[in-house]
Amino acid sequence: MSCCCCSIIGGLAGFATWIGLLEGPKMGGILFRLDDKGKKVFTPGNIITYIKAPFEYDFFWNEDFLQHNWIAMCAGGMVTGCLVSVFPIN
Repeated sequence: MSCCCCSIIGGLAGFATWIGLLEGPKMGGILFRLDDKGKKVFTPGNIITYIKAPFEYDFFWNEDFLQHNWIAMCAGGMVTGCLVSVFPIN
């Protein structure tokens, strides 16, 4: 597989990991929140807020906060995908 294709797959994997971290034990309650009846409901608006956040707040670029930055997660996945295609693990 080419480096370009593996980079795209890696970027998607990085984005999926970022989505998973939004509901992980450290954060939680970002994608699914309790409504006024106590039921867990999907709240897609919160994802949009977090997608815009690295462009609005500088602290999303701090080293300790990069796992919450979707751009950094996608870039890391893209680099990893490209490296795996160039240096395959056998």
